[in-house]
Amino acid sequence: MTNAPIVVATLVSLILYISTRRCRYFGNTAPLVMVLLLFPLVTTQTVSQPWLWALPFLFTFLGGVFADVLEMRQRKMFLALSGAILLMQAVLCLTLLPEIAR
Repeated sequence: MTNAPIVVATLVSLILYISTRRCRYFGNTAPLVMVLLLFPLVTTQTVSQPWLWALPFLFTFLGGVFADVLEMRQRKMFLALSGAILLMQAVLCLTLLPEIAR
């Protein structure tokens, strides 16, 4: 539940990446390939979290796709969707603060 906004943003970005021709270029494809390579990575004989290595690439992919869509005709609708995702993330972060404090 705490990662729901990021999951929603990722799903929206993947749908837009597949459906919109403008989003499919090297600047968005390279981070997506890195995410797909790093997320399933499993390390042995060392304590590590490889999925953390994939997060910067995931955020780069999300930012690139969102930036491309914000330059299209449906900019206002997508800006509202982006704002809703950000608001949902902020609300979830604030509601989890008491749990973190314990």
